[in-house]
Amino acid sequence: MVLPLVHGLRDSGRGCERRLPDTHGVAVGGIPASAVAMSRTPDPPRAAGSGLPPGLPLKISGIVFWGSLLVGLAMALASLHGLQEHLAWEYRASADSFAYRMQGFLGAHPDALFPAVRREARRLRVELGLRGVDLKLGDRQVRLGSTGAGLKPRTRQVRDPATGRVLQIRVYEPDLQRVVTATRKRMLIVGALSFLLLGMILKWILERVLSRPFLRMVETARRFSRGETNLRLDERRNDEFGFLARFINRALDYVLTQQEELREALARVRRSEAALFREKERAEVTLHSIGDAVITTDGEGRIDYLNPVALQLTGWRAEEIGGRPIASLMRIVGEHSGEEIPHPVVQALCENRIVELPPHSVLLCADGHSFPIADSAAPIHDRRGRTIGAVMVFHDVTYARRLERELSYHASHDALTGLCNRRQFELVLEQALQDAVSGGREHALCYLDLDQFKV
Repeated sequence: MVLPLVHGLRDSGRGCERRLPDTHGVAVGGIPASAVAMSRTPDPPRAAGSGLPPGLPLKISGIVFWGSLLVGLAMALASLHGLQEHLAWEYRASADSFAYRMQGFLGAHPDALFPAVRREARRLRVELGLRGVDLKLGDRQVRLGSTGAGLKPRTRQVRDPATGRVLQIRVYEPDLQRVVTATRKRMLIVGALSFLLLGMILKWILERVLSRPFLRMVETARRFSRGETNLRLDERRNDEFGFLARFINRALDYVLTQQEELREALARVRRSEAALFREKERAEVTLHSIGDAVITTDGEGRIDYLNPVALQLTGWRAEEIGGRPIASLMRIVGEHSGEEIPHPVVQALCENRIVELPPHSVLLCADGHSFPIADSAAPIHDRRGRTIGAVMVFHDVTYARRLERELSYHASHDALTGLCNRRQFELVLEQALQDAVSGGREHALCYLDLDQFKV
Protein backbone atom coordinates (compact mmCIF):
# COMPACT_ATOMS: atom_id res chain seq x y z
CA MET A 1 0.00 0.00 0.00
CA VAL A 2 3.07 2.30 0.23
CA LEU A 3 4.63 1.59 -3.18
CA PRO A 4 2.33 3.86 -5.28
CA LEU A 5 3.29 6.80 -3.08
CA VAL A 6 7.05 6.40 -2.94
CA HIS A 7 7.97 4.87 -6.26
CA GLY A 8 11.10 6.34 -7.75
CA LEU A 9 12.45 7.59 -4.43
CA ARG A 10 15.56 5.47 -4.56
CA ASP A 11 17.71 8.58 -4.84
CA SER A 12 16.37 10.11 -1.63
CA GLY A 13 19.87 10.68 -0.39
CA ARG A 14 20.35 13.71 -2.64
CA GLY A 15 19.89 17.25 -1.40
CA CYS A 16 16.40 18.62 -1.73
CA GLU A 17 17.10 22.33 -2.00
CA ARG A 18 19.13 24.64 -4.19
CA ARG A 19 19.99 28.31 -4.32
CA LEU A 20 18.98 30.51 -7.23
CA PRO A 21 20.47 33.89 -8.05
CA ASP A 22 18.07 36.68 -7.14
CA THR A 23 17.33 38.42 -10.42
CA HIS A 24 14.43 40.53 -9.14
CA GLY A 25 16.00 41.99 -6.02
CA VAL A 26 12.92 40.99 -4.11
CA ALA A 27 12.89 41.02 -0.34
CA VAL A 28 10.45 39.53 2.12
CA GLY A 29 9.93 41.01 5.56
CA GLY A 30 12.38 43.82 4.79
CA ILE A 31 15.37 41.48 4.21
CA PRO A 32 16.94 41.88 0.74
CA ALA A 33 17.82 38.74 -1.17
CA SER A 34 21.42 38.40 -2.42
CA ALA A 35 22.55 36.58 -5.51
CA VAL A 36 24.39 33.36 -4.77
CA ALA A 37 25.47 30.45 -6.94
CA MET A 38 23.62 27.15 -7.03
CA SER A 39 24.92 24.84 -4.34
CA ARG A 40 24.05 21.59 -2.70
CA THR A 41 23.23 21.66 0.98
CA PRO A 42 24.04 18.93 3.48
CA ASP A 43 21.37 16.82 5.07
CA PRO A 44 19.30 18.85 7.51
CA PRO A 45 19.72 18.05 11.19
CA ARG A 46 17.35 15.87 13.05
CA ALA A 47 14.43 17.07 15.13
CA ALA A 48 16.69 18.39 17.89
CA GLY A 49 18.59 20.63 15.46
CA SER A 50 15.90 21.85 13.11
CA GLY A 51 13.04 22.08 15.55
CA LEU A 52 10.87 19.99 13.21
CA PRO A 53 10.04 16.57 14.63
CA PRO A 54 9.95 13.81 11.99
CA GLY A 55 6.40 12.83 12.88
CA LEU A 56 4.95 12.19 9.44
CA PRO A 57 6.56 8.74 8.90
CA LEU A 58 5.64 7.77 12.45
CA LYS A 59 2.05 8.80 11.87
CA ILE A 60 1.84 6.92 8.59
CA SER A 61 3.55 3.89 10.11
CA GLY A 62 1.25 4.05 13.11
CA ILE A 63 -1.84 4.23 10.93
CA VAL A 64 -0.69 1.32 8.77
CA PHE A 65 0.55 -0.67 11.77
CA TRP A 66 -2.56 -0.31 13.90
CA GLY A 67 -4.81 -0.78 10.91
CA SER A 68 -3.04 -3.99 9.98
CA LEU A 69 -3.07 -5.08 13.61
CA LEU A 70 -6.81 -4.53 13.91
CA VAL A 71 -7.43 -6.39 10.66
CA GLY A 72 -5.17 -9.20 11.85
CA LEU A 73 -6.94 -9.39 15.19
CA ALA A 74 -10.30 -9.50 13.46
CA MET A 75 -9.09 -12.28 11.18
CA ALA A 76 -7.60 -14.13 14.16
CA LEU A 77 -10.84 -13.88 16.12
CA ALA A 78 -12.81 -15.11 13.14
CA SER A 79 -10.37 -17.98 12.67
CA LEU A 80 -10.50 -18.86 16.36
CA HIS A 81 -14.28 -18.89 16.28
CA GLY A 82 -14.21 -21.24 13.32
CA LEU A 83 -11.46 -23.29 14.93
CA GLN A 84 -13.55 -23.82 18.05
CA GLU A 85 -16.48 -25.05 16.01
CA HIS A 86 -14.22 -27.23 13.89
CA LEU A 87 -12.57 -28.83 16.93
CA ALA A 88 -15.94 -29.50 18.56
CA TRP A 89 -17.20 -31.11 15.37
CA GLU A 90 -13.99 -33.13 14.99
CA TYR A 91 -14.17 -34.43 18.57
CA ARG A 92 -17.78 -35.47 18.13
CA ALA A 93 -16.99 -37.09 14.78
CA SER A 94 -14.05 -39.02 16.28
CA ALA A 95 -16.19 -40.35 19.13
CA ASP A 96 -19.02 -41.26 16.76
CA SER A 97 -16.62 -42.91 14.32
CA PHE A 98 -15.01 -44.95 17.10
CA ALA A 99 -18.40 -46.09 18.40
CA TYR A 100 -19.68 -46.88 14.92
CA ARG A 101 -16.64 -48.95 14.00
CA MET A 102 -16.71 -50.79 17.31
CA GLN A 103 -20.37 -51.61 16.67
CA GLY A 104 -19.40 -52.91 13.26
CA PHE A 105 -16.68 -55.04 14.82
CA LEU A 106 -19.10 -56.56 17.33
CA GLY A 107 -21.61 -57.22 14.58
CA ALA A 108 -18.96 -58.95 12.46
CA HIS A 109 -17.56 -60.94 15.41
CA PRO A 110 -20.47 -61.78 17.71
CA ASP A 111 -18.43 -64.41 19.55
CA ALA A 112 -15.38 -62.22 20.05
CA LEU A 113 -13.97 -62.26 23.51
CA PHE A 114 -13.04 -59.18 25.46
CA PRO A 115 -9.30 -59.38 24.60
CA ALA A 116 -10.20 -59.19 20.91
CA VAL A 117 -12.44 -56.21 21.61
CA ARG A 118 -9.59 -54.56 23.50
CA ARG A 119 -7.14 -55.10 20.65
CA GLU A 120 -9.60 -53.63 18.14
CA ALA A 121 -10.23 -50.64 20.42
CA ARG A 122 -6.47 -50.06 20.77
CA ARG A 123 -6.04 -50.14 17.00
CA LEU A 124 -8.91 -47.72 16.40
CA ARG A 125 -7.65 -45.33 19.07
CA VAL A 126 -4.28 -45.10 17.37
CA GLU A 127 -5.86 -44.82 13.94
CA LEU A 128 -8.27 -42.05 14.98
CA GLY A 129 -5.72 -40.25 17.15
CA LEU A 130 -7.72 -40.37 20.34
CA ARG A 131 -6.11 -39.44 23.65
CA GLY A 132 -7.80 -42.12 25.68
CA VAL A 133 -10.62 -44.68 25.57
CA ASP A 134 -12.48 -46.41 28.42
CA LEU A 135 -14.36 -49.61 27.47
CA LYS A 136 -16.80 -51.56 29.61
CA LEU A 137 -18.37 -54.78 28.36
CA GLY A 138 -20.39 -56.53 31.01
CA ASP A 139 -18.23 -56.76 34.07
CA ARG A 140 -15.00 -56.31 32.13
CA GLN A 141 -13.44 -52.83 31.83
CA VAL A 142 -10.25 -51.53 30.27
CA ARG A 143 -8.64 -48.12 29.79
CA LEU A 144 -6.51 -47.32 26.79
CA GLY A 145 -4.32 -44.22 26.57
CA SER A 146 -4.54 -41.16 28.80
CA THR A 147 -7.70 -40.52 30.80
CA GLY A 148 -6.34 -38.12 33.45
CA ALA A 149 -6.88 -34.48 34.31
CA GLY A 150 -7.42 -31.97 31.53
CA LEU A 151 -9.40 -34.43 29.41
CA LYS A 152 -13.15 -34.49 29.00
CA PRO A 153 -15.04 -37.76 28.24
CA ARG A 154 -17.69 -38.33 25.60
CA THR A 155 -19.94 -41.32 26.32
CA ARG A 156 -21.32 -43.65 23.67
CA GLN A 157 -23.18 -46.97 23.96
CA VAL A 158 -22.98 -49.73 21.38
CA ARG A 159 -25.36 -52.75 21.40
CA ASP A 160 -24.58 -56.01 19.65
CA PRO A 161 -27.81 -56.91 17.78
CA ALA A 162 -26.93 -60.61 17.71
CA THR A 163 -26.08 -61.21 21.35
CA GLY A 164 -27.63 -58.13 22.95
CA ARG A 165 -24.36 -57.22 24.65
CA VAL A 166 -23.91 -53.51 25.48
CA LEU A 167 -20.49 -51.90 25.09
CA GLN A 168 -20.10 -48.65 27.00
CA ILE A 169 -17.49 -46.36 25.48
CA ARG A 170 -15.89 -43.23 26.90
CA VAL A 171 -13.68 -41.29 24.52
CA TYR A 172 -11.38 -38.81 26.32
CA GLU A 173 -10.56 -35.60 24.49
CA PRO A 174 -8.66 -32.44 25.44
CA ASP A 175 -10.72 -29.64 27.03
CA LEU A 176 -11.97 -27.55 24.13
CA GLN A 177 -11.70 -24.22 25.98
CA ARG A 178 -8.12 -24.92 27.01
CA VAL A 179 -7.17 -25.82 23.46
CA VAL A 180 -8.80 -22.67 22.09
CA THR A 181 -7.20 -20.50 24.78
CA ALA A 182 -3.75 -21.90 24.13
CA THR A 183 -4.19 -21.50 20.38
CA ARG A 184 -5.38 -17.89 20.85
CA LYS A 185 -2.34 -17.06 22.95
CA ARG A 186 0.02 -18.52 20.38
CA MET A 187 -1.68 -16.69 17.51
CA LEU A 188 -1.70 -13.38 19.40
CA ILE A 189 1.95 -13.65 20.36
CA VAL A 190 3.02 -14.63 16.86
CA GLY A 191 0.79 -11.96 15.31
CA ALA A 192 2.02 -9.23 17.66
CA LEU A 193 5.64 -10.06 16.96
CA SER A 194 4.97 -10.23 13.23
CA PHE A 195 3.16 -6.88 13.10
CA LEU A 196 5.76 -5.27 15.36
CA LEU A 197 8.46 -6.39 12.97
CA LEU A 198 6.36 -5.20 10.03
CA GLY A 199 5.90 -1.78 11.66
CA MET A 200 9.62 -1.39 12.31
CA ILE A 201 10.43 -2.33 8.72
CA LEU A 202 7.75 0.04 7.44
CA LYS A 203 9.05 2.88 9.62
CA TRP A 204 12.55 2.35 8.33
CA ILE A 205 11.35 2.32 4.71
CA LEU A 206 9.22 5.44 5.14
CA GLU A 207 11.98 7.27 6.95
CA ARG A 208 14.40 6.48 4.15
CA VAL A 209 12.18 7.20 1.15
CA LEU A 210 9.76 9.79 2.58
CA SER A 211 10.92 11.41 5.79
CA ARG A 212 14.35 12.64 4.72
CA PRO A 213 13.33 14.42 1.49
CA PHE A 214 10.22 15.76 3.18
CA LEU A 215 12.20 17.19 6.10
CA ARG A 216 14.64 18.77 3.65
CA MET A 217 11.74 20.50 1.93
CA VAL A 218 10.39 21.66 5.29
CA GLU A 219 13.81 22.95 6.32
CA THR A 220 14.08 24.89 3.06
CA ALA A 221 10.62 26.37 3.63
CA ARG A 222 11.56 27.33 7.19
CA ARG A 223 14.71 29.11 6.04
CA PHE A 224 12.78 30.81 3.25
CA SER A 225 10.23 32.12 5.76
CA ARG A 226 13.11 33.58 7.80
CA GLY A 227 14.20 35.75 4.88
CA GLU A 228 16.45 33.57 2.70
CA THR A 229 14.28 34.21 -0.33
CA ASN A 230 16.97 33.05 -2.77
CA LEU A 231 16.52 29.42 -1.67
CA ARG A 232 14.64 27.05 -3.95
CA LEU A 233 13.71 23.38 -3.75
CA ASP A 234 15.57 20.79 -5.80
CA GLU A 235 13.81 20.30 -9.14
CA ARG A 236 16.07 17.52 -10.47
CA ARG A 237 14.00 14.68 -9.04
CA ASN A 238 11.60 12.82 -11.30
CA ASP A 239 9.14 11.78 -8.61
CA GLU A 240 6.38 13.41 -6.63
CA PHE A 241 8.87 15.49 -4.65
CA GLY A 242 10.34 16.82 -7.87
CA PHE A 243 6.91 17.78 -9.16
CA LEU A 244 6.08 19.55 -5.90
CA ALA A 245 9.45 21.31 -5.93
CA ARG A 246 8.89 22.65 -9.45
CA PHE A 247 5.37 23.75 -8.59
CA ILE A 248 6.41 25.45 -5.35
CA ASN A 249 9.40 27.18 -6.98
CA ARG A 250 7.20 28.62 -9.71
CA ALA A 251 4.66 29.71 -7.11
CA LEU A 252 7.39 31.40 -5.05
CA ASP A 253 8.76 33.23 -8.09
CA TYR A 254 5.26 34.38 -8.98
CA VAL A 255 4.52 35.50 -5.43
CA LEU A 256 7.78 37.43 -5.14
CA THR A 257 7.16 39.12 -8.50
CA GLN A 258 3.64 40.02 -7.48
CA GLN A 259 4.95 41.30 -4.17
CA GLU A 260 7.33 43.66 -5.92
CA GLU A 261 4.58 44.83 -8.24
CA LEU A 262 2.32 45.38 -5.23
CA ARG A 263 5.02 47.47 -3.57
CA GLU A 264 5.30 49.64 -6.66
CA ALA A 265 1.51 49.91 -6.93
CA LEU A 266 1.27 50.78 -3.24
CA ALA A 267 3.87 53.51 -3.69
CA ARG A 268 1.90 54.91 -6.63
CA VAL A 269 -1.31 54.77 -4.61
CA ARG A 270 0.32 56.60 -1.73
CA ARG A 271 1.59 59.30 -4.07
CA SER A 272 -1.88 59.58 -5.60
CA GLU A 273 -3.44 59.76 -2.14
CA ALA A 274 -1.07 62.55 -1.18
CA ALA A 275 -1.90 64.46 -4.37
CA LEU A 276 -5.62 63.92 -3.84
CA PHE A 277 -5.32 65.06 -0.25
CA ARG A 278 -3.58 68.25 -1.35
CA GLU A 279 -6.27 68.86 -3.97
CA LYS A 280 -8.97 68.18 -1.40
CA GLU A 281 -7.42 70.62 1.04
CA ARG A 282 -7.15 73.24 -1.70
CA ALA A 283 -10.80 72.69 -2.70
CA GLU A 284 -11.98 72.85 0.91
CA VAL A 285 -10.04 76.05 1.53
CA THR A 286 -11.53 77.53 -1.64
CA LEU A 287 -15.08 76.55 -0.69
CA HIS A 288 -14.59 77.86 2.84
CA SER A 289 -13.30 81.17 1.49
CA ILE A 290 -15.95 81.72 -1.18
CA GLY A 291 -18.64 84.30 -0.41
CA ASP A 292 -21.57 82.26 -1.70
CA ALA A 293 -23.27 79.37 0.04
CA VAL A 294 -22.26 76.00 -1.43
CA ILE A 295 -24.01 72.67 -0.82
CA THR A 296 -23.05 69.35 -2.44
CA THR A 297 -25.15 66.18 -2.53
CA ASP A 298 -24.75 62.61 -3.70
CA GLY A 299 -26.59 61.07 -6.62
CA GLU A 300 -29.72 60.60 -4.49
CA GLY A 301 -29.89 64.21 -3.36
CA ARG A 302 -28.56 63.57 0.16
CA ILE A 303 -26.39 66.33 1.60
CA ASP A 304 -22.63 65.66 1.62
CA TYR A 305 -21.06 69.03 2.35
CA LEU A 306 -21.95 72.60 3.35
CA ASN A 307 -19.50 75.47 3.50
CA PRO A 308 -19.62 77.93 6.43
CA VAL A 309 -21.66 80.49 4.47
CA ALA A 310 -24.38 77.89 3.78
CA LEU A 311 -24.46 76.93 7.46
CA GLN A 312 -24.70 80.60 8.47
CA LEU A 313 -27.52 81.42 6.04
CA THR A 314 -29.62 78.35 6.74
CA GLY A 315 -29.02 78.12 10.48
CA TRP A 316 -28.24 74.41 10.19
CA ARG A 317 -25.54 72.38 11.93
CA ALA A 318 -23.47 70.00 9.82
CA GLU A 319 -23.81 67.05 12.21
CA GLU A 320 -27.61 67.32 12.10
CA ILE A 321 -28.20 67.32 8.35
CA GLY A 322 -25.41 65.15 6.96
CA GLY A 323 -26.89 62.43 4.73
CA ARG A 324 -30.43 63.85 4.78
CA PRO A 325 -32.32 64.70 1.55
CA ILE A 326 -31.87 68.34 0.61
CA ALA A 327 -35.41 68.65 -0.75
CA SER A 328 -36.90 67.92 2.68
CA LEU A 329 -34.69 70.51 4.40
CA MET A 330 -34.74 73.41 1.92
CA ARG A 331 -38.15 74.71 0.83
CA ILE A 332 -38.14 77.36 -1.87
CA VAL A 333 -41.34 79.33 -2.64
CA GLY A 334 -42.31 82.24 -4.88
CA GLU A 335 -42.02 85.65 -3.24
CA HIS A 336 -45.42 86.92 -4.43
CA SER A 337 -47.42 83.71 -4.99
CA GLY A 338 -46.16 81.70 -1.98
CA GLU A 339 -46.30 78.52 -4.05
CA GLU A 340 -43.50 75.98 -3.59
CA ILE A 341 -40.93 75.87 -6.40
CA PRO A 342 -39.39 72.53 -7.52
CA HIS A 343 -36.01 72.15 -5.88
CA PRO A 344 -33.21 72.95 -8.35
CA VAL A 345 -30.97 70.10 -7.06
CA VAL A 346 -33.68 67.52 -7.74
CA GLN A 347 -34.23 69.01 -11.20
CA ALA A 348 -30.51 69.02 -11.96
CA LEU A 349 -30.16 65.35 -10.97
CA CYS A 350 -33.27 64.25 -12.87
CA GLU A 351 -32.69 66.30 -16.03
CA ASN A 352 -28.86 66.23 -15.93
CA ARG A 353 -28.52 69.95 -16.68
CA ILE A 354 -27.84 73.27 -14.99
CA VAL A 355 -30.97 74.66 -13.32
CA GLU A 356 -31.46 78.27 -12.16
CA LEU A 357 -34.15 79.50 -9.80
CA PRO A 358 -36.82 81.80 -11.22
CA PRO A 359 -36.70 85.45 -10.09
CA HIS A 360 -38.24 86.43 -6.76
CA SER A 361 -37.57 83.06 -5.05
CA VAL A 362 -37.56 82.86 -1.26
CA LEU A 363 -35.79 80.27 0.92
CA LEU A 364 -37.71 79.07 3.99
CA CYS A 365 -35.16 78.22 6.71
CA ALA A 366 -35.45 75.60 9.42
CA ASP A 367 -35.88 78.19 12.19
CA GLY A 368 -38.87 79.80 10.40
CA HIS A 369 -37.28 82.91 8.90
CA SER A 370 -37.06 83.45 5.15
CA PHE A 371 -35.04 85.55 2.73
CA PRO A 372 -34.84 85.94 -1.05
CA ILE A 373 -32.07 84.07 -2.82
CA ALA A 374 -30.52 83.76 -6.24
CA ASP A 375 -29.64 80.16 -6.94
CA SER A 376 -28.27 77.73 -9.48
CA ALA A 377 -27.68 73.96 -9.31
CA ALA A 378 -25.59 71.74 -11.58
CA PRO A 379 -24.95 67.99 -11.74
CA ILE A 380 -21.51 66.55 -10.88
CA HIS A 381 -20.08 63.95 -13.29
CA ASP A 382 -17.25 61.46 -12.99
CA ARG A 383 -14.71 60.62 -15.68
CA ARG A 384 -17.17 58.38 -17.49
CA GLY A 385 -19.85 61.04 -17.56
CA ARG A 386 -22.03 59.41 -14.93
CA THR A 387 -23.92 61.68 -12.55
CA ILE A 388 -22.56 61.16 -9.05
CA GLY A 389 -24.07 64.19 -7.30
CA ALA A 390 -25.01 67.84 -7.57
CA VAL A 391 -23.75 71.20 -6.34
CA MET A 392 -25.98 74.14 -5.39
CA VAL A 393 -24.66 77.70 -5.13
CA PHE A 394 -26.86 80.51 -3.79
CA HIS A 395 -26.58 83.84 -2.01
CA ASP A 396 -28.82 86.20 -0.06
CA VAL A 397 -30.29 88.95 -2.29
CA THR A 398 -32.31 90.74 0.41
CA TYR A 399 -30.35 93.99 0.00
CA ALA A 400 -30.58 93.85 -3.79
CA ARG A 401 -34.33 93.28 -3.62
CA ARG A 402 -34.74 96.27 -1.27
CA LEU A 403 -32.78 98.50 -3.63
CA GLU A 404 -34.82 97.19 -6.51
CA ARG A 405 -38.07 98.05 -4.74
CA GLU A 406 -36.82 101.52 -3.83
CA LEU A 407 -35.77 102.25 -7.40
CA SER A 408 -39.11 101.01 -8.70
CA TYR A 409 -40.95 103.20 -6.19
CA HIS A 410 -39.02 106.35 -7.07
CA ALA A 411 -39.51 105.67 -10.77
CA SER A 412 -43.30 105.45 -10.42
CA HIS A 413 -44.09 108.06 -7.70
CA ASP A 414 -43.75 111.82 -7.36
CA ALA A 415 -40.96 112.79 -5.04
CA LEU A 416 -42.87 115.80 -3.62
CA THR A 417 -46.33 114.36 -3.00
CA GLY A 418 -45.57 110.66 -2.89
CA LEU A 419 -48.37 110.00 -5.37
CA CYS A 420 -48.17 108.03 -8.60
CA ASN A 421 -46.69 110.04 -11.43
CA ARG A 422 -47.95 110.21 -15.00
CA ARG A 423 -45.91 107.18 -16.06
CA GLN A 424 -47.42 105.01 -13.32
CA PHE A 425 -50.86 106.47 -14.06
CA GLU A 426 -50.58 105.50 -17.70
CA LEU A 427 -49.36 102.02 -16.76
CA VAL A 428 -52.29 101.42 -14.40
CA LEU A 429 -54.72 102.82 -16.97
CA GLU A 430 -53.32 100.51 -19.65
CA GLN A 431 -53.66 97.48 -17.35
CA ALA A 432 -57.31 98.43 -16.64
CA LEU A 433 -58.07 98.71 -20.34
CA GLN A 434 -56.49 95.33 -21.05
CA ASP A 435 -58.46 93.80 -18.19
CA ALA A 436 -61.68 95.28 -19.54
CA VAL A 437 -61.03 93.92 -23.01
CA SER A 438 -59.86 90.45 -21.95
CA GLY A 439 -62.13 89.95 -18.94
CA GLY A 440 -65.18 91.94 -20.02
CA ARG A 441 -65.06 94.05 -16.89
CA GLU A 442 -65.95 97.73 -16.46
CA HIS A 443 -63.71 100.25 -14.69
CA ALA A 444 -64.42 103.78 -13.46
CA LEU A 445 -61.85 106.58 -13.82
CA CYS A 446 -61.92 109.35 -11.21
CA TYR A 447 -59.56 112.23 -11.97
CA LEU A 448 -58.80 114.85 -9.30
CA ASP A 449 -56.46 117.78 -9.85
CA LEU A 450 -54.95 118.59 -6.47
CA ASP A 451 -53.02 121.76 -7.39
CA GLN A 452 -55.30 123.18 -10.18
CA PHE A 453 -52.37 122.82 -12.49
CA LYS A 454 -53.38 119.97 -14.78
CA VAL A 455 -56.03 120.31 -17.50
